[in-house]
Amino acid sequence: MRLVPVVLLLLFFSQTRAQFPYVKKLNYPEQLPTQVVYDMLTDSKGYIWLGTDKGLYRFNGRTFVTVPFDNTSSRAVSYLQEDADGTIWCMNFYNQLFSFRKDTLRKFAIDQNVLKGSVTFNNVVVGPTQVWFHSFKNIYTFNKQNHALVSITNAAAKYDPILTSVYHNNRLYAFSNQGNLFVSGQPNWTFSGQVYGEIKLISAGDKLVGLGKGVDRSAPFSISKGICETMPPIDLPPDIYIFQGIFLDNKEFWICTQNGAYKWNTETGETKCYFPNERVSDVVKDYQGNYWFSTLDNGVFICSSLYNTLLKVYNDPLQDNFTKIAALPNGKILTGNSQGLLSRVNLETMENFRYTLDKARETEFISYDTSAGLIFTNRGVFKPDQPAPVELMDYSKGVTRDKFGNLVFVAFNGAYVINDYYKKLDRMPLLNCMLYQQFMHDTVYFDSRAKTITLRQKRGLSVLASINKDCFWIGYEDGLYQYKYDGTIQLLNDELGEPVIAKSLQQQYDGNLVVGLSTRGVMIFKKGKILKTYTVKNGLSSMNIRKVLRENNYIWVLTDAGLDRIDAATGSITNYLEEYGLTNTIINDFIVEKGKILFATTSGILIRYNLPRYFNFQIKFPLLKASSNGHEILNNATLPGNSRDIVFYFEALHYLSTSALTYHYRLKGLDTIWRTAGNFTNQLAFNRLSPGKYVFEIKATAGPNYKSEVKSIGFEVPKPFWQRNGFFILVLVIISLLFWLFLQQWKANLLKKQRIKEQLLKSQLVALRSQMNPHFLYNVLNTVQGLVYGNRKTEAGELLGNFSDLMRKTLQASDKQLLSLKDEIDNLRLYLELEKARFDEGFYYEISLVNLTDISSIYIPSLMLQPFAENAVKHGLMHKQGPKQVLIRFEKEPEGLKVVIDDNGIGRVHSMEINKRSKNKPFSFATVALNERMNLFNSLYKQKITCRIIDKVDEKQQPAGTRIELLIPDYSHDPDAL
Repeated sequence: MRLVPVVLLLLFFSQTRAQFPYVKKLNYPEQLPTQVVYDMLTDSKGYIWLGTDKGLYRFNGRTFVTVPFDNTSSRAVSYLQEDADGTIWCMNFYNQLFSFRKDTLRKFAIDQNVLKGSVTFNNVVVGPTQVWFHSFKNIYTFNKQNHALVSITNAAAKYDPILTSVYHNNRLYAFSNQGNLFVSGQPNWTFSGQVYGEIKLISAGDKLVGLGKGVDRSAPFSISKGICETMPPIDLPPDIYIFQGIFLDNKEFWICTQNGAYKWNTETGETKCYFPNERVSDVVKDYQGNYWFSTLDNGVFICSSLYNTLLKVYNDPLQDNFTKIAALPNGKILTGNSQGLLSRVNLETMENFRYTLDKARETEFISYDTSAGLIFTNRGVFKPDQPAPVELMDYSKGVTRDKFGNLVFVAFNGAYVINDYYKKLDRMPLLNCMLYQQFMHDTVYFDSRAKTITLRQKRGLSVLASINKDCFWIGYEDGLYQYKYDGTIQLLNDELGEPVIAKSLQQQYDGNLVVGLSTRGVMIFKKGKILKTYTVKNGLSSMNIRKVLRENNYIWVLTDAGLDRIDAATGSITNYLEEYGLTNTIINDFIVEKGKILFATTSGILIRYNLPRYFNFQIKFPLLKASSNGHEILNNATLPGNSRDIVFYFEALHYLSTSALTYHYRLKGLDTIWRTAGNFTNQLAFNRLSPGKYVFEIKATAGPNYKSEVKSIGFEVPKPFWQRNGFFILVLVIISLLFWLFLQQWKANLLKKQRIKEQLLKSQLVALRSQMNPHFLYNVLNTVQGLVYGNRKTEAGELLGNFSDLMRKTLQASDKQLLSLKDEIDNLRLYLELEKARFDEGFYYEISLVNLTDISSIYIPSLMLQPFAENAVKHGLMHKQGPKQVLIRFEKEPEGLKVVIDDNGIGRVHSMEINKRSKNKPFSFATVALNERMNLFNSLYKQKITCRIIDKVDEKQQPAGTRIELLIPDYSHDPDAL
């Protein structure tokens, strides 16, 4: 019978079976490309490097980037290290060494002939100028620049294999199986006094530490300033297989084993296991304090802080999804999960006490009533040490006690006041105040069982009683009400008179009311009036407030995006989820208890000591480069060719919260406004920039605290060649040369025109001479004489008059280049009248005008038409028998003036035959003068005179005369006309 109480007790008590550091595992294959990780490295720029079975990967804060090989026999790499120049080195399992240069792993080629046979390297160490490989028998030293073999150092003895080597204090240290130590620069091996089957040398600041590997449990040792000292034995089970020892830059030692990672206290030999049952291959710490644990078969785990402990109460993924948490006295907590189950956990003993409840909807509310020692929840009322509920009543959204001890609680359908007589039907409160008396008529049976007072039938969100017991506040879905016991009820509004939707309520020690709103941040009320508002502009992680909590002079605020702490004295806000490395963790509730913050999360109870996690808020910004048209642009360089486009590539590293990282950039020279780019943006392009000098500036931020330095690249967009000084000088020279050539040409044209004018004057004299030649004068005078002898004095007088008019007009036209068509026709008529008198009878001429009205405004070359008429008479009609006629027609055409001189003479062929027989016939100047004069006019003016001579024939194909067709341009529209 004595076993029954013990069995019953065990039903309700159990030990919390699992307490782990809170970690995030990189998902495979979405985040991590492989589960097999041999080695890791954090470099001086802040990058994380992973040596895996599938190659080398670099983590840039967002994704793992595959590093390509230039040539390799195997992609599996390990032995990661960074040399003094910041170059990353690794070696594959085929003993091929690679260095990371220009975004590619480039092979460190070794002449295999100098190795004198097949050699397997057990380790590689890269120094500033040398590279050391060691096998069991030898240490090979190569020149880092030209890859030449410098020296070969043999092992200390034939059966003393070299086990490990490390670069420490600018020298290579190697250790053998028999305890011999080699130091580069020293001629011989020295005995250390320590003998190991397997060993790992660790460079640990100013000292060198030797740690046994495998199952060798020989005492570790340290060497400092040439003195070797034995360290305390390691407290590890004998069957734990050690892979290697790690020293982190904050004086932390870790031991990687096939059964977890052990934090090693070198002063005491004590160890603490993390990640049991995981084959941990390496441990590194990024520049922001996150721990990275790699495994040989389960990927990578990231632990933001060793202070973050995850408590598994049920060891069941569904039941360890906690929605609410509350504090109890004596270091105990209450937890409610998504299944509606309640547990009490002793944080010191990890004892777990579970209350008797069936699974139901999630726990929405937990509150511990210190005055009565009772637990109120939406599942009922409990005593801390009794598993069965005192009352199964839904207190829904919240409960508080008024100054009389009554319970004021809010539910989905209103706010109620009841007494604390549990399991009674009459729950009417004490009616000893004016406030409750005015609600007597609103008594109802809540939950169909208990008789209560209804304050308001609106969905309730929150409730809180004041510290000095003068009132209480209730937040409804449509506003926040203050109830005073004297019967006063006040609706609290914001500064604009808008209602306040209070999702969570707390009162500060000075009496001010802290209100967390669902969409508008945090408001502080003093005596019913708003005093201060905190929003995202002040540094809140979100405007959606889920809970507010008071702690001394601080206000803790849980939002849907983070956990913020407001310093009530200064108003400064700190985001603690990011500070603790818990960004992207789903937190449903939290409490602050005795220097700890406890979070109800979807995977357990997360416990964190309220200590600053990391004091360095600097974000590393390792990459900023630019390119244009495929060419890398260095700082203050000029873009190549006539390029006006540039692309910037950049990477900032923020491992605490990738999603919180934001880039801010500007291009000085284009604008001065800082613009933002998302965290997954790593390049920006600027196109068609105007010529000039620019400076691209960029910085990274994460929340209100984390910032990077401003990185910049200056560059210049070149001016187009037509805007450069050299081009202006060249253009000026060309223009000057062209102007000089123009002047020379203008001068030549001027001289040419002058010569033409002189020749025209000469041609006019020749024309004048042809029209006043002695033969013509003799013929006219002979005709006059014949008229006088024939007593035809009147006709002789008219002939002399015409002759004198012709001579006068000819002399007047002799100094003119152009003559009006009217004057030219008058001259033609005078000439033909003289010829008509000479022939007496049988000579007929006609001058006709077609489409011509004002012949005085039309100008043609002077002394040009009469020679054509003279040729028609003298060579065509002179020797013709029978009627003789000359028809002259002037016709207006678009191209100019068309002149047709048509005779019915003997034709040019017969005329030339007659001229050949007349040897003493005087030479005629008319034809030569006409041709020369037309050529001179055509040279002087742009518009040309054309002349067409047609030899007419009759139906028997005998000569029937000659027709001359002239096309004379309209010189009045020629800008070069004189």
